[in-house]
Amino acid sequence: MPEYADIPAPETAKAFATDGGAAHDDAPDDTPSIRADVERIALDVREFVTAEMRYYQLRLKYSKSVAKWMGTYLLVGLVSLFSAAIALILGCLMIAAFFLGPIWATVLVTVSFAIIGAVSIAMARRAGRKLRFTDPEGLA
Repeated sequence: MPEYADIPAPETAKAFATDGGAAHDDAPDDTPSIRADVERIALDVREFVTAEMRYYQLRLKYSKSVAKWMGTYLLVGLVSLFSAAIALILGCLMIAAFFLGPIWATVLVTVSFAIIGAVSIAMARRAGRKLRFTDPEGLA
C-alpha cells in the first residue's frame, strides 16, 4: 500500500492549511519582471511598426490607383480637346467650301468634343482631390 505522506498536497489544500499561514509563503509572485516588461514593449513596438508599414503601403497603393485614373481621365480630356480643335479646323474648311450647311455640323462637332473634354478634365480634377489625406490626430 502506498504511503500517503509522500504524495504532495494540492495547491488549494495549502491555502487552507492550519499551520499558521505557512501556505502563503509559497504563493507565486504575480508581478512581471523587468525583462518580461521589456520583451512585451519590444513586441508591441514591433507590431506597431509593422502596422504602420502596412498602412503606408496601402496608402501608396491607393494613391497609385487614384493617380492612374486621374491620368486616364486627363488623357481622354486632352484627346477630346485636341479632337475639338481638329474639328474646328475641318469645320472652317467646310464652311469655306459650302458657306452655309456645314456651319451647324461644325458647331455640333466642336461643342460635343469640347463638352467631352471639359467633363473628362473635371473628372480628373475630382480624382486628384482624393489624393489628399487628413491626419486622424489633426497633426497634418
